[in-house]
Amino acid sequence: MTKENPIRLVILMLFIPFAFNSCTNTKEKAAVPGITEGAIAYQISYPQNLSSNPLSFLFPTEMIIFFEGPNQKAQFKNNLSLYNLEFIHNSKYDSVFTLLKILEKKVYAPSGNNSNIFLFNGANANNLIFNKDSLRNIAGFDCLQAVYTPDKPGLPHMTIWYTNQIGIEKPNRNTPFEVIPGLMLEFEILYQNVVFHLKASSVTNDSLPEGFFEIPPNYERTTMLEVESLIKSVISY
Repeated sequence: MTKENPIRLVILMLFIPFAFNSCTNTKEKAAVPGITEGAIAYQISYPQNLSSNPLSFLFPTEMIIFFEGPNQKAQFKNNLSLYNLEFIHNSKYDSVFTLLKILEKKVYAPSGNNSNIFLFNGANANNLIFNKDSLRNIAGFDCLQAVYTPDKPGLPHMTIWYTNQIGIEKPNRNTPFEVIPGLMLEFEILYQNVVFHLKASSVTNDSLPEGFFEIPPNYERTTMLEVESLIKSVISY
């Protein structure tokens, strides 16, 4: 019998009381092309063999990108808010910050401003092919297509849909796909041998509060090595 990861065991215990709780939906305001401040919500789905796994509830189900001028925050959450993973770019600093809240632990780690977030596992932008004849409307925005071919044989090709109708500075920041001339509204991430399929479901143009892109004072500084180790203890298959 294999030894269970202690973080997973605690999360499983926390999950039981909430297993049958119902979720409520909130009404979102629609955004118009050209907005420069607001949030893009993405739904995350997985292959069927993972969705039927009893531990699939540990995986993130939503990503939200918040943006205001040069500032951006990407936030990954799961249905039960058992953890919170964020990537913050604040124009006042020369770093991108990775923040993680898991159980009672709250940590953050800086990395270079030009660094890619670790979820992308070294994808290569040179392997992109643009197909401007393919069009799709996602969350009310017109999108063009790009196709990514991984370097490693056997890995799946990935289709990306992007739009230039949202006024977000440096779209796809801190990813290998910054060369794409528009924000990705539908794409995939391959991490820990799991394919995350992300598709934008809503775009809002609400104002964000002052200090939204700052690191909360109750987060302790750590290393990226520890952050990745904590995430892998939860997101593994």
